[in-house]
Amino acid sequence: MTREGRDEVVNEILGWWHALYPRKIDGREIPGDSGARARLRRTQSINEAMLEPQFHVLYNIVRIDEKYLAKLAVLATTLPRLSSPDASGKPRFATLLGQTPGGDIPGEHDRARLSPLRFGNLLRAGNDPSRFAVALRRAIAILDGAPFNMRAFIRDVLWFTDETRRDWTFQYYQTWQARRGTSPNAGAPDANTHSLQGN
Repeated sequence: MTREGRDEVVNEILGWWHALYPRKIDGREIPGDSGARARLRRTQSINEAMLEPQFHVLYNIVRIDEKYLAKLAVLATTLPRLSSPDASGKPRFATLLGQTPGGDIPGEHDRARLSPLRFGNLLRAGNDPSRFAVALRRAIAILDGAPFNMRAFIRDVLWFTDETRRDWTFQYYQTWQARRGTSPNAGAPDANTHSLQGN
């Protein structure tokens, strides 16, 4: 799938996610669907998520191959646990996991929000959608509402590859920020344009 095609899929998923939350459109209050959000938050597996009507709404919206069905279910059980709206300008998901609760790069005696051991387990779970969903939910709970770049998160979860693992590792350890001397709160370079991608 092309970059443009992936961006379109991400936009469709964001549209579905935003529709679950109260919002204003042309001055009108749109209530969202708090019941669907609650039911999706309560799902404990991707199979349970697939039983929810809103998952089928999502599947009918998104133009994507069936081989991504399980990863779509991962997003369906994960996104309702997050606040809306999209926080595109915020740090990447893995960047926040590697920071201290105060948003700094951990020093010698500091601890990251998510320990390196648990972060490694999260990366290893990426090829097993059921395990990945559980690991993501735990990581999101640890972030305690801290906003992160949702577009990048959706793209990474849906198309999780060895390159994604590498990028998340560089983001977790703040390697790009440290080498460039930028703030640890800045977003990591776009995974699609960074020179390590070979593009």
